Amino acid sequence: MASAFLLSTGFVLSAGGPVLLRMGWNGPRPAVALGWAALGFALVLTLTAGGAWGLAVGATLASLVALGLLAVAALRSPAPA
Repeated sequence: MASAFLLSTGFVLSAGGPVLLRMGWNGPRPAVALGWAALGFALVLTLTAGGAWGLAVGATLASLVALGLLAVAALRSPAPA
């Protein structure tokens, strides 16, 4: 039961890390530090609770969130002239 809680917490931190990094890109710099800290804690939690499988899922989740944020930024940016 505790392992499932740690794994889900790691997954939430994996998804939240890129969001915090994006918020800190042009915003408050502490968000960048919090984003990296969230990703670091997510790495530790997913690896200890789920092993290689947990780490792989956490990394995939973080990558997909980052890809989604990049896609939104690309759609909102003006086309080159």
